[in-house]
Amino acid sequence: MNEILDILHREFVYIWYYFDLQLRQIFGYWILGILLGSCISVFLKDKIHGLLRTMSQSRMGLLGIVPANLLGIASPLCMYGTIPLAASFSRSGMRDEWLASFMMCSILLNPQLIIYSTALGTAALAVRIVTCFLCGIAAGLLIRGKRCVTLTEEGLLFKQQAETIVELADKLEHTFTDQKDVICGTVRIGATEAVGGRTLAACMKEFREKYPDVQFDLYNGMADNIKEMIEHGLLDLGLVMEPIDTAKFEYVRLPQKETWGILMRQDHELAQNETVTTEDIRKYPLIMPGRENAKEQILHWMQCEEWQLNIPAYYNILSNAALLVEAGMGCAVCLDGALAIHADPKLCFRQIVPAHITRSVILWKKNHLFSQAASLFVQTIQES
Repeated sequence: MNEILDILHREFVYIWYYFDLQLRQIFGYWILGILLGSCISVFLKDKIHGLLRTMSQSRMGLLGIVPANLLGIASPLCMYGTIPLAASFSRSGMRDEWLASFMMCSILLNPQLIIYSTALGTAALAVRIVTCFLCGIAAGLLIRGKRCVTLTEEGLLFKQQAETIVELADKLEHTFTDQKDVICGTVRIGATEAVGGRTLAACMKEFREKYPDVQFDLYNGMADNIKEMIEHGLLDLGLVMEPIDTAKFEYVRLPQKETWGILMRQDHELAQNETVTTEDIRKYPLIMPGRENAKEQILHWMQCEEWQLNIPAYYNILSNAALLVEAGMGCAVCLDGALAIHADPKLCFRQIVPAHITRSVILWKKNHLFSQAASLFVQTIQES
């Protein structure tokens, strides 16, 4: 037993000796690295990232990879801090090859690691810097040459989540900025094409007259996308069609009725009729809504399966489908509230009989903590 204790004691002495020796050799570099990294993070980080943003407005071309490399090395962020930042730069229009070089160098090297590497000698330091620089150049050239690695499904999901984090961070910043005595800020609204948009527009005008410092950010899209963005906190409210999930959302039903019909060319043989039936339209090419609920509803009226119809295209915004109708590709099944119906004198709308009617609603997430401006706008909607 005593022999084992002696061996353990001797090993501990050896380990402590070498640990103490190594610590004495690198302690100064360690402290200097922490101080340098902290100073850059506090005083220079925003300037470094600002320089990278200004690069996106220049026309440096392939040569822009070099300054992107140097800014990536100077950036104090690690991998997990670089990815959301890179997503933000990508949304602002930065060239892919510059962004790849910046990300590669920022992940591999930063000012703290440069100081730590100095403790290993000038040769090790030079190898590390040159290797990092070459990796950054290679990343930029691979993207430039279109020989990049394609993201897997998991990679695409991670990219989307990073972009969502950036959007939420921007919204959070605006929310805290908006907490002042003067009501100001941005209310984010998603909207489908519907007659109910007129009611929404009237509410927005009334609200702006009362709170002139408030701005609105409008997003047009499909109802499913709008609901998803509301659930993730990227939108405050949405104008969509019924039905809705009452377990997730609170809503106000709008009084206007939305009637289904057919958008067609004025020279179409059905254009002479005031109304059309489902039997009338089944034999013609039909451009259908892409939303699954709407598609199922239409097939139910027509009492047929999807494969029994001639469907040349699906749409999510009717203004795009209207161009196909104008080109003679077919007739679009749509609601009469979509503004594109009245946008082109060459097109006309005919209601389907018997009438198929739905209503639009303005909805928001249940138990959601709004900004001051959004909360007051919700109250305006409820009172109107």
